Amino acid sequence: MNEDFQVILRQAIPDDAHSFLLPTSLVASGYGVSESSIRSQKSRHSDELLEGIHWIKIPVNNGLFKIMWTRRGVIRLGLFIESTRGRMFRDYVETLVLSHWNKTNTPPAEVRFVEV
Repeated sequence: MNEDFQVILRQAIPDDAHSFLLPTSLVASGYGVSESSIRSQKSRHSDELLEGIHWIKIPVNNGLFKIMWTRRGVIRLGLFIESTRGRMFRDYVETLVLSHWNKTNTPPAEVRFVEV
């Protein structure tokens, strides 16, 4: 699993504002789902998957655009996706959070709640 994600992340486009960007096709591949599943999640969770934070539009031509997912977007998507890899991703994130907590005896950086 970790190797699969590493292969995909090597194809990411570096981005100063978002660390990296990935097209929907690679995000779908990483989570083992179809591109339409990713688009469906984007629509279904539009209150949590926010333009400019989790995804951005890149103009391609004639008024068309391509959706690119940010690092935060790839992580947030993993919380919604119901696939084997989605579950594996959630297990991985849980392990990372608890590992940090156990090492430092403090929860990860304080979360600030903001109404949108």
